[in-house]
Amino acid sequence: MKKLLLFIALWGSIIALPAQNHNEKATAALRELTLKLKNSKQLRIEFTFKLDNKEARIHEEKKGTMWLSGNKYKILLDGQIIVNDGKTLYTYLPRANEVQISEPEAEGQNLSPLSMISDYEKKYRSKYIRDRKGVLVIDLLPLESSRFYKIRLELNSSDNQLKSLALYEREGNTFTYSIDKFESPRSVDPTLFTFNKNDYPGVEIVDLRL
Repeated sequence: MKKLLLFIALWGSIIALPAQNHNEKATAALRELTLKLKNSKQLRIEFTFKLDNKEARIHEEKKGTMWLSGNKYKILLDGQIIVNDGKTLYTYLPRANEVQISEPEAEGQNLSPLSMISDYEKKYRSKYIRDRKGVLVIDLLPLESSRFYKIRLELNSSDNQLKSLALYEREGNTFTYSIDKFESPRSVDPTLFTFNKNDYPGVEIVDLRL
């Protein structure tokens, strides 16, 4: 019986070692990625955005461009303009010539998912999924109740560069950002992260902060 228990213990440790090594690899890759994001003063990203909901049979796909600088960002997506100046969020809808003003929410910024990665250790635990054909797949699972029950990252195995990010909402929606181009420009015009209503004659202002 003692020999059997010893064999089971040894076998369990042999199985656990690969899992431990995989998780260590995932942790190292995430740390390198977050370090790149934090050290990049400005980022410009061209991406493909997808919204999927299998139960509702919804599939939408759009091209977009995102600029980031610290806690500020600007996004062009299907005609919409989303600007976060670090204090206030502006969402301009060209078809209605309307701008919605709101408070930037910590978790609600699914349009700026990179902000979730930069401090993931505070809110998520990482889980290695697989490393196949040069793509490392990692899941971020929330430590507390969250709008998203999972964030899935795909990274290049060679340099840990982000390839795609998918947010899985509890209500059934999946938001996927596939990175088409990722660059760090030397400088970005600071006015890029401001919304000037004078640039949009006759714009209707809807202040959701009230």
